[in-house]
Amino acid sequence: MPRINVLPEEVRNYISCGEVIESPASVVKELVENALDAGADRIDVKALEAGLGFISVTDNGSGMDFEDLKFSLEPFATSKIRVKNDISSVQSLGFRGEALASIANVSAVKIFSSMGSTGAVILSEGGREIDHREFSCPRGTTVEVRKLFFNAPVRKRFLKSPKYMNGEILRVVREYALSRPEIVFSLRIDDKNYFDDLSSSDDEKERVRKIFGFENADYAALENPMMGLRCFAYPEDYKSSRRWQFIFVNRRPISNAAFLKAAENAFEGYLPRGKHPPLFIYLTAASGLIDVNVHPAKREIRFQSPRAFYQMVYDVLRNKYSRNQPAVYPLAIGADTTAALLPRGAEASADIPSASLFEKEAVKESVALEPLPGTPVGPRWDNFRYVGKSHGKFLVFSTFDAIHIMDFHAAAERINYEKIKQKIKQGNVASQKLLVQIEVKLSPDEAAALQSNSDILIKLGLALKYYRGSVFISAVPAGFTGSEKDMLEKISACLLDGKKHHDIFESLADRAVKIIACHMSFRAGDDIKPHDAETLIQELKKCSEPLRCPHGRPVMFSIPVAKIDSLLRR
Repeated sequence: MPRINVLPEEVRNYISCGEVIESPASVVKELVENALDAGADRIDVKALEAGLGFISVTDNGSGMDFEDLKFSLEPFATSKIRVKNDISSVQSLGFRGEALASIANVSAVKIFSSMGSTGAVILSEGGREIDHREFSCPRGTTVEVRKLFFNAPVRKRFLKSPKYMNGEILRVVREYALSRPEIVFSLRIDDKNYFDDLSSSDDEKERVRKIFGFENADYAALENPMMGLRCFAYPEDYKSSRRWQFIFVNRRPISNAAFLKAAENAFEGYLPRGKHPPLFIYLTAASGLIDVNVHPAKREIRFQSPRAFYQMVYDVLRNKYSRNQPAVYPLAIGADTTAALLPRGAEASADIPSASLFEKEAVKESVALEPLPGTPVGPRWDNFRYVGKSHGKFLVFSTFDAIHIMDFHAAAERINYEKIKQKIKQGNVASQKLLVQIEVKLSPDEAAALQSNSDILIKLGLALKYYRGSVFISAVPAGFTGSEKDMLEKISACLLDGKKHHDIFESLADRAVKIIACHMSFRAGDDIKPHDAETLIQELKKCSEPLRCPHGRPVMFSIPVAKIDSLLRR
């Protein structure tokens, strides 16, 4: 075995910089954080050749004097902390003293800085100082980085495409512009400018509008002595990915899969499955509740009580999107056509689904909900008059001021779903035995998932037997008319999926009930009689969430007569 050697300082610095500086975007991140910690209210960023050729970050912060400028390139030289205990209460974005030293080790760096009277400049290449002298410059600091990774060919070889790296630089500056709306940012990548219209008078909502163009924010907040939470959500602009979801803790951009999962669970049943709203979460927490000293990149934060923070995010959002909030589904003729039937509820008192079988737990914090002006109060269920069917899957109703189009399968799903849930709470779900047991071939994992949740399935009225690798259905919920085999395959798959993802807020039973309700409901092409249509309306208005099916799709939308008049030029 080779002898153990203490690595030379040059090698140690090279290893250390690999943890902090992974790409040009890492350089921009560290320099922007330094500018923010210096108290700047304007930060200008420039990049050429995807940041490999040139990066410049200029701020009007406090600046450095001649002596501090020299120390700034030394490893673990920082003005943010003095002793170990300072780390637990650090308020600055940076504190390790690694950033500038790490950047200098893999590039050519020139720094101009002034505290307002005399200034100074320092030049370094590959971690070696080349020049350091007094220099006249405005108050603040400018850091110029050239030839990034010139002495790290392996790191350079594994970088992604220039287009991707430019996108990452944009992402970094955008995140800090969102986290600090009172600070003016500008960004120029090659010959393209970004964020030209930002101003120091922006608030969080206005900054989101200027950067992304999202309008009509839904706002929810929670405050207590130890923490605060503000959420801006844009469900009408939902996307197929989470790229438009941002989390800031004490104004620091972070990555946190648990918070995003809490948001996904909170929007369950409000948005179509697989869709995610643009979401901006601003969390403030006392320093004793979080630990930012996890990784040099500081993208991860440890929480003293992660479940409590998870629950807080879930509660605030779930409380906002509860009974009186309609499912979101944009219409081709304009979102405003939904106004008469799909209200944006002013205030909602939500119950939060727990991990147990449909038990409910009231929200324990007061949540401030700020409705948008002009919010309608809800559908007028009285005076619905059945007009007829359309395309084998829609029912048409009229009232004195609107025409309403219902997806009768979605409506029946909602009704059956809530009826089954109510019966489960009362403990009286009826079962009907099958004359002939139905054999279903499943994978060993799926069969095991069913068997381990047999107590839940029995409460749902579903009786199963297991024999030599096969599953036999011997009883189904009373009134069930769909395909027993198809239902069981879907239930087993969702139970297995729930087990893998530890989904605690949508119970396994709730997933199964959604599937059963779906298979008990009218289908497209079914012969719906007028009395069936009337029954659907009467039953639907008794539901706790009548405007969307259990999976989040809208049950119906309305077109106001005034809108029809406008479209027909009347």
